[in-house]
Amino acid sequence: MKYNYQQFKDLLPELDWTIGELAEKLSLAGHEAEVVGKEQLDITITANRHDCQDLKYLVFDLAGVYGLKTIPNLVEYGHKEVISVTVEQVNRILGTNISIEELGKLEQLGFEVKGGSIAPPDFRDVETVADVAEEVVRQLGYDKLNIQPLVKQDGIESSDYQHLLSTKIALASVGLIEVATSSFTKEGVVEVNDPFSRNEPFLRPNLQTGLLKTLARNPYLKRAAFFEIGNVFTPRETTKLGIIIAGYKDVGTWQARISQAIGTAVGFSEIGPAMAEKLDAKQGRLNYFEISIDKLKPVLVELTKSLELPLPKFKLISKFPPLVRDITVENPGEDTVDELKKLEDLLFFKIVDEYQGRITYRLIFQKMTGSYSEAEIKAIDSSLESFQQH
Repeated sequence: MKYNYQQFKDLLPELDWTIGELAEKLSLAGHEAEVVGKEQLDITITANRHDCQDLKYLVFDLAGVYGLKTIPNLVEYGHKEVISVTVEQVNRILGTNISIEELGKLEQLGFEVKGGSIAPPDFRDVETVADVAEEVVRQLGYDKLNIQPLVKQDGIESSDYQHLLSTKIALASVGLIEVATSSFTKEGVVEVNDPFSRNEPFLRPNLQTGLLKTLARNPYLKRAAFFEIGNVFTPRETTKLGIIIAGYKDVGTWQARISQAIGTAVGFSEIGPAMAEKLDAKQGRLNYFEISIDKLKPVLVELTKSLELPLPKFKLISKFPPLVRDITVENPGEDTVDELKKLEDLLFFKIVDEYQGRITYRLIFQKMTGSYSEAEIKAIDSSLESFQQH
């Protein structure tokens, strides 16, 4: 937009800045301004200030930031709904230490500031505490902000978090595995205006659907015991515990273990074949239980207890293809087996056939450093010739 200097003078009778100073002040207020002629400015309004496309509102904004006097009744406006905001909230967002008096300077921009609330002018797109904090920055100036360093102190202990953590530890200690599933679903009570996927436009009303989908993604698990703690919407938002037991004949044992772990009686309900088939869960004997975590009294388990146990033994696994050979040995003795075990790169062997004193062994060789070359394969075959019987 292009305006001449006189247009600003007409709306700001006491303006004593030069046109260059005016351009600089506009830029510091968040707009881009450049002098393009002796008495003309080329101004690009900041993206989130559509109201300033009108010169009267642009001048009103400029006057509010710098405390300038405008002509009477330059802009007529009302006020939006009140936003609850405190100095402490603004300081927490900005990392500053502004006072209530400095917050009150927003009145120069048309805001109504009363105690712990602020009402923005109706032409401004200000809806949240963060928006108010942004206006405070513009009003004070970035160069005048007194940024406070972060305080090095321990976080405040949360009883809700400790309760949640204790519940998870208690459930894991009796053999359940925690899973985390999506909060969005195909059917529900609360519909999302702009969902991530059109196939899942609702917030989940329960945890059962997500747990069944987890079983469906793990069809090789014939038996499973999963739990999830998450928010559900019915439409009231509630944090719940959901448990699914799959493939076990005696679910009573699980009920007893879990009831003791969470300090409340557990009663599983059977999930019918229709629901399982709907979500493609292949496991049988599906039982489900869901409860609000407020009703739980978990048995506390020391976090470090499991860390004191020795680590289990493990074996390195090769990512290269194995070499498989079957050999038949007539009347093998203990020496034969011992010699087979000494073969280089032998991963393991087993008996696959026995007939009239002849035993057929299957030997599997595997290298950790690469695939077998043709020469290495011939060398292995050669070493097996002394054992081989035809």
